Amino acid sequence: MLLRSMALPLLCLAAAALASAEAAPAPAAKNEPQVEMGQVREARVVSIKTSIWIDADPQTVWDHAVKDFDGWWPHCYKPDSHVFIEPWTGGRIWEQFGPEGEGGLYGNVLYLDEPNIIKCDGQWGMGGAAVSGGLWRMEAQDGGTLFSTSGEIMGGFGEEMNVEARRDAQADILLRLKRFCEGGPRIDRAAELAEAEREAAAAKGDS
Repeated sequence: MLLRSMALPLLCLAAAALASAEAAPAPAAKNEPQVEMGQVREARVVSIKTSIWIDADPQTVWDHAVKDFDGWWPHCYKPDSHVFIEPWTGGRIWEQFGPEGEGGLYGNVLYLDEPNIIKCDGQWGMGGAAVSGGLWRMEAQDGGTLFSTSGEIMGGFGEEMNVEARRDAQADILLRLKRFCEGGPRIDRAAELAEAEREAAAAKGDS
């Protein structure tokens, strides 16, 4: 279910009890609780729509995009983990770290109509209180499949959201899925993470 614009319910305290977001909390006596309250902010909503044509039929795209999510999805909390979409209503979209249930939850499946539509919501690896909701749609077109997404992100983010960077990231995800559905190799998240760390270290050394 797509998220609609709304204000987050926030607890209002007396002004005298609110500490400045920039100021460090006063030292607390030993064994006394220490609480720091940030500034009250309004939630914002950003809508995102994407699409790409894939040279494969809708069932093939569904099998790769949904049932073999681990083969193309780039995000991971830890290297050498695995990511899954449980293909049923109420199923988890999650990353597994170990055999005893260790992992991270990206979201949940709200609606599933194979091989046409899957609706999901969740944090999808975003930090803070940000959440998103939307759908993936697979439609036969010109001998292949038009894969499209539409959804919204809601949270307490402000001007710090880099819209251009997010647009580029969404385009990269679409291209990864297209290559995978059209016979490309499986993603190696551990290798990509190691390469990103090397590039970050090199950039830090050059600065």
